[in-house]
Amino acid sequence: MDAPLSKAALAAFVLNYTSGSLDRTMLSGGSERASRCEEGQVCIRELTSRDYVEVTQEPGKMVVVLHYSRNCAACTTVGHVLMAVAQVARHLPNITFARINVATNTLPWNLHFDALPTIIVHPHVHKSESRIFDLSQQLTPANLMSFLVSSLGPGHRLALALSVCRDQCQEQVLRAARLATTQLHHSLTSNTTRLLQVSERITSLTKGAVGSKGKESLHEDAHYRVLMQAKKLIVRDIKWQRMKLTYLREIQRLFSVGLEEGKEGEDEGERLLPIEGDPKYQGDLLRTLNSLMRKGSSVPKDITSLSGQEPSHEPPHDEL
Repeated sequence: MDAPLSKAALAAFVLNYTSGSLDRTMLSGGSERASRCEEGQVCIRELTSRDYVEVTQEPGKMVVVLHYSRNCAACTTVGHVLMAVAQVARHLPNITFARINVATNTLPWNLHFDALPTIIVHPHVHKSESRIFDLSQQLTPANLMSFLVSSLGPGHRLALALSVCRDQCQEQVLRAARLATTQLHHSLTSNTTRLLQVSERITSLTKGAVGSKGKESLHEDAHYRVLMQAKKLIVRDIKWQRMKLTYLREIQRLFSVGLEEGKEGEDEGERLLPIEGDPKYQGDLLRTLNSLMRKGSSVPKDITSLSGQEPSHEPPHDEL
């Protein structure tokens, strides 16, 4: 009751309460103050009920929030787990780690949890698909990291993998890229030969079709359509393989630069981590790999895979 205590004010307060016309009184802040993390700093942001919805519902940002209370004994052991995960994910763009004291901040009913501590992830895009960490599992950095990764998109997963990729990892990527490049070259040569054969058959059919009529002409027309469809598929395969070779060469170049810079840093007594320390290097590599992933996801299943294996579709005609 906001009004001074009086008989009329008390009667109006009771009447408004029973009719459900009173606004909900929400606590906000208490002894905790809202805090912001500086750019490049790894920290856990303190939220209040005033800015909770604004921060967690911001489009394009993932927000991981720990709901805790000072009276919760288990909550005191969770801070280092959340900080450890925030440290690993510090290179990921548009991800915020925060916490809120639910004893001093009243949240909407849909954000009220019976058990504490509770960790909820508000995803980048579909905010209605927020997920809560399963409290039946042990709250460890590994389990929390797995829970976080399951909520990430392909681009963020790729950035996370690159951020922890060191010498051995980079060498494995280089070997895989070189192997895939060799296989693609073989497949590209094979497809080019097939394209020449199909083109020759089409040319011969076109020349032989001049002045021809009757059933033989109908058969040749059907054969011509089959060959044109085969040519279209082969040309599409060749374009896709050439595009993949371009990306694979760029990946090899960027990873080779990373390894060379790392070795130079070791010679000078200082370890260089180009992926971690050079945003431009990481951005170029992430952009290249992300483009390859995006192109790959839009290509039908019958296109040659990154490993260079033959297409899954059968040739339109056995004689090809």
